[in-house]
Amino acid sequence: MSLSFRKHKFTVKRNYIKYSFLVSVCGDEMRIEVEANELVELEILYSWVCQIRRFEYLFDGSFYIMCKCCLDEVDLTQIIGKSENAYFQMERGKHIIKLQFNDRDYKRHFVNWIKLEKNFHLINQMLLYASNTRGITADIRIAMLAECYEPFALELEKRGYITVQKVLPAKPITCSKCGYQHLNKNRSRKTLGSCLESVIRVYGKPVFSTEYRRKRSLVKHIVKTRNKIFHVKTNSKGALGGGQSGFYAIKLDWMYRYIILCLVTGNRQIMDYELEKNVLAFETTFPQLVYHI
Repeated sequence: MSLSFRKHKFTVKRNYIKYSFLVSVCGDEMRIEVEANELVELEILYSWVCQIRRFEYLFDGSFYIMCKCCLDEVDLTQIIGKSENAYFQMERGKHIIKLQFNDRDYKRHFVNWIKLEKNFHLINQMLLYASNTRGITADIRIAMLAECYEPFALELEKRGYITVQKVLPAKPITCSKCGYQHLNKNRSRKTLGSCLESVIRVYGKPVFSTEYRRKRSLVKHIVKTRNKIFHVKTNSKGALGGGQSGFYAIKLDWMYRYIILCLVTGNRQIMDYELEKNVLAFETTFPQLVYHI
């Protein structure tokens, strides 16, 4: 497992209140300190802590489980622990996107992330629950993750980052009058498969470089896995097995974090080399799970 080492100190002003942050990560431990220059409610301070944790997740692909939470030296660990979202309560192997920032850039990217999170809030929450909730089987996990990519792709298209192709109906329509069969282009639509393939085509190469030439075939298998779960198709042929479902669930989560960091930082080249190296190491560890036609 890759270990992270970083430390950042910065301030943010909201509603005329100044918040000071100290975020430090050393190996398998993260420490977050938040101070306000005026009295504020506990809920507000805890909300800042949660935003920092979700921002840091973009780099590590894993949360640090809360071991201690204090306010003015009063231990609130049990109280806060009972109200935490389920995804904060699972720690798994890290799948790193390595980036290094000075304090000024870290603050700028964090503020950008807060703005972006508001627009992608439901998608982001769904993805975090899918990737980090205890007790979810691999096929359900990848089905939930795949489902995120349809609204995500459409939002990216709306912002001008990708183009999602419409798919014609698989079966021709027979004219009731003359019996002629034709494809009705008016019934073409954007599907989960076309959305996911469009995202991979533009952003997926660093994560899916090994499968990139057969991405359309891989997407079909991911969609069939999603259909098996959400449409309850018990005999669905072509669905991924349990091991591959877990493997590609991690890759889908990795790609989502990569895309968000591209939007937040505005620079893909810095990430690509390190990301491809980490993905290759992941594939080398589980070569039997890499998709082949």
